Amino acid sequence: MKCLRMKNGAISSIQLNEACSSGCGSFLDNFARSLGMSISEFASMALLAEKPVDLGTRCTVFMNSRVKQAQKKEPR
Repeated sequence: MKCLRMKNGAISSIQLNEACSSGCGSFLDNFARSLGMSISEFASMALLAEKPVDLGTRCTVFMNSRVKQAQKKEPR
């Protein structure tokens, strides 16, 4: 994923995640929709989560597996 910071109408910095980002945005959007949420609602809830689950930061294929594992565990 990319984060472009703007200052006075121009890009002032660019940040990239550590690994493959080919499906990250699509994965997050589809996951939010599967929960009946918009991506904005999903992001807001994620940022305010009291007990977030570490799903990894590298690959959405692995992240999807971590989501399924987390869903099988008992609630915290």
